[in-house]
Amino acid sequence: MKIIFKEITLNIKNLLIISIFIGASITLCYLIFNPITAIIYSCLFSIVNMFIFLNLMTFMARSTIKGKESTSFALFCSISNLAGTCSTLVGAWLFPLIGLKWLIIISAITSFFCLPLIKYLKLEANNS
Repeated sequence: MKIIFKEITLNIKNLLIISIFIGASITLCYLIFNPITAIIYSCLFSIVNMFIFLNLMTFMARSTIKGKESTSFALFCSISNLAGTCSTLVGAWLFPLIGLKWLIIISAITSFFCLPLIKYLKLEANNS
């Protein structure tokens, strides 16, 4: 039995767009939350979130500065961690003011604010 692997070419911009839609959809799923959905969400969304995380890491790795790859990748990861921390802090501040339902809706809507920025990304045409 012979297995032949062919090279798969993926467009990082398209994967980022798909990731934004999937991430916002996952956020909206938390509007329906009970013990059964909690188990389903944990199992299913952990796999999906890893797919999204790997897309983001691939984008950051391909966007590094030549000759300073490790430093620029570390900077991108730091910015990503800072954005996550700021998101958590804003959510903690808004939760007592607007409640969980509206916080989930706002979180999903703000995910879509990244879509117009993707067209300005300068990535190689061949993102294999």
